[in-house]
Amino acid sequence: MPLFVLFFFTAVISEVLYQVLSGIIEAKETKLKKSRFAHLPTGSCAVRDARTNTGIGTLSNENVDFLRKRFLEQGMDDNDFYFLPETLEMFLKEEKPGKELAEFLNQAMMGRNEIELHWDPIKTM
Repeated sequence: MPLFVLFFFTAVISEVLYQVLSGIIEAKETKLKKSRFAHLPTGSCAVRDARTNTGIGTLSNENVDFLRKRFLEQGMDDNDFYFLPETLEMFLKEEKPGKELAEFLNQAMMGRNEIELHWDPIKTM
């Protein structure tokens, strides 16, 4: 019986240590991702449908940054934003983007079952 108790407590301690260390490592990785995506170049970004490569319009860097930060919190750190009508509705309700961004996203989704938006900074000379 004492051997079982020893194994049990060893397993519990190991699991607790694993969870703590995993949390620390994940926090460091998230911080690193956020630092890499901390600053956009000044100006605005061209947005296009990633599947058809069709231009949709432009967004201010503030609006793109708003999207990037929300997606980064979910572990996504690329230049694409994917929405279904249901997820867009939930995003607009929960995240409360500004009027300009909300209208842009609703217009981009109009008549589609899904949308994958890709953004690129507009280079100014």
